[in-house]
Amino acid sequence: MKRILSFALVVALALSAASCGVAAPADEKEDISVSAAPAPEESAPETASSADISYTSDISAPQEESADASSCSEEAISAEESVPEESAPGEVSAEVSEEASEEISFPPAPEECTLRINEVMASSSVYFCPEGEPHDWIELYNSGTSPVDLSRYYITDNPSKYKNDPPLSGVLQPGGYAVVYACGEAKREEGYNCASFSLSKGETVYLVDLYGNISTCLTIPENLGKDRSYAYGGIKNAGAVPDKAQSEYCETYMCTPGFANGEAGLEEYLAHRDEARGALVIYELMTSNFEHYAQSGEYYDWVELKNVSGKTIDLSEYYLSDDENELKLWNLPSKKLEPGKTFTVFCSGSTKKTTSKYTHAPFKLSSEGERLFVTHVSGAVSDAAYIADLTYGGSFGRMDGKSGFFYFASPTPGAQNKDGCRFVAQSPVMSVEPGIYPEGSSFTVAIRGDGSVRYTLDGSEPDENSPVYTAPLTIDATTVVRASSFAFGKLQSGVSTAEYILCGGHTMPVVCISIDPDDMYSEERGIYYGEYDDRNANFRQDWERKVHFSLFDTNGETVFADCGIKLTGEGSRKLPKKSFQLKFRSRYGMDELEYDIFGDGSFTTFETLKLRVGEDYPSAIFRDELVTSLASQTSVTVQSYRYCILYINGEYFGIH
Repeated sequence: MKRILSFALVVALALSAASCGVAAPADEKEDISVSAAPAPEESAPETASSADISYTSDISAPQEESADASSCSEEAISAEESVPEESAPGEVSAEVSEEASEEISFPPAPEECTLRINEVMASSSVYFCPEGEPHDWIELYNSGTSPVDLSRYYITDNPSKYKNDPPLSGVLQPGGYAVVYACGEAKREEGYNCASFSLSKGETVYLVDLYGNISTCLTIPENLGKDRSYAYGGIKNAGAVPDKAQSEYCETYMCTPGFANGEAGLEEYLAHRDEARGALVIYELMTSNFEHYAQSGEYYDWVELKNVSGKTIDLSEYYLSDDENELKLWNLPSKKLEPGKTFTVFCSGSTKKTTSKYTHAPFKLSSEGERLFVTHVSGAVSDAAYIADLTYGGSFGRMDGKSGFFYFASPTPGAQNKDGCRFVAQSPVMSVEPGIYPEGSSFTVAIRGDGSVRYTLDGSEPDENSPVYTAPLTIDATTVVRASSFAFGKLQSGVSTAEYILCGGHTMPVVCISIDPDDMYSEERGIYYGEYDDRNANFRQDWERKVHFSLFDTNGETVFADCGIKLTGEGSRKLPKKSFQLKFRSRYGMDELEYDIFGDGSFTTFETLKLRVGEDYPSAIFRDELVTSLASQTSVTVQSYRYCILYINGEYFGIH
């Protein structure tokens, strides 16, 4: 009975389910009856010197196997030694001798592990492994006070088959960092750790010891963005302020593989990364251009490239691309660029716009989640930038004598970049969601932001002269709240806008436009200002102003976007209620609005929308739409339409 219980215990231990901190099976099913300790030839790690390990911090060469590891290997026994091959399952325990039973080696209990999966990236295009290729990666951190022999661990996405890769290599010192590249091929001879699998959003990464015990694990968020990592104590981006109750991990594009997750570690990482950049770099770029380099009345995104080497280079040896899958997308023109000089390219999307003065690239840039690459003819990436959180009217680029990229409130095309900020302040968050509320409602709205928060209630964007938020705001009438964060050492945040419509109930979709009142009504720049008989009235001009657009649909969905607004139509301009165009451009944050505006699924992507008052206002309002609906039953092409209620800065503007 003792022998039967011993064998049953071995099987029970081997079959126990693996989970974080719980012993997992060491080998495949056929090895279940043997000890989980690996055989000597399987467990002996290959050595690597610290000089061979790149993108790591405080890693030294592994020492010889400890006495503990050696004794574990010596105690391991094979299947042939422990279980007779010809025996049936019911006969095995009866035939095992007392001596053999005493020699069975049980998997050691998991030792205390001070390693932490500190940062992961599941989709990389601008973060490169030492070979110069973009790869997913996993960063380990030693939080303990003693060195950790990495050769005692495996990194895997499948703990039941953790030996698909050889064990890690190197010794990680206390407070040190090591990067494992998930490049699809296990490599050791190059001197760095590389796993044979790639990462996917939503999957779990495991750190497993030599005996199959899971030491720690981390699940990658399903919505983790491209070129963004999931980092322990990572730098929070300039988007909305996260809830205080969030985990210790956060999504960030301020990634620091091999270095501490924080501002100090970021500076170290950027200095390390810039050591690998080439002669031609991205010096400054702008995605919301509306005042620099006017070309026939139009403005385009632009990129300023700089020769940071000590030699004259030929631009035709370099390519510019916004696509990581086609780094040689567009060849720069043949031009000699001397050391320290710059060359500007306009990203209009059409090379046909190139003139003797201005050079145009066949792609546009976006202010959010864009990538830009400068690649040498040899295939080596000379420079790469991840573009995110660019402010309206601001730029992004380098400063001489400093590493990495900075944000600039005022672009300096053709001049030296200065007064840049490493970070943009986080946008404020309102405690109450914007939307339609019953007439007579009353509630308070708290605002949480980064540093000091300033706000407005008239539709204008906050600036340094706007009121400082000190206490929750009471909302008992239709109100527009706009807020922005001002934090020391950071660029002013984007503007958060919340429209609270208090009414008796609308049965149509509600559209809200929030705009600086001067941009709407002032004599100097107001697009609505002027008398009809004045041929030079403002409303006759082709002026465009920045606004915040919100759509509260009848299906409960809400759409938000910053965009441009301008008047449209001819005869309708004489009316007290006028028609508008909404223009979605990259300068405002998105160059297209994606939403099924008309509810029929025929078109869901828009660059322009019209808010029409109707030519027959204030008579019937619906005559144009009536004719349109009749004509839609024929082969004639007509405009889609949908009635809505319009509010501008909280003021009711009626049916459009």
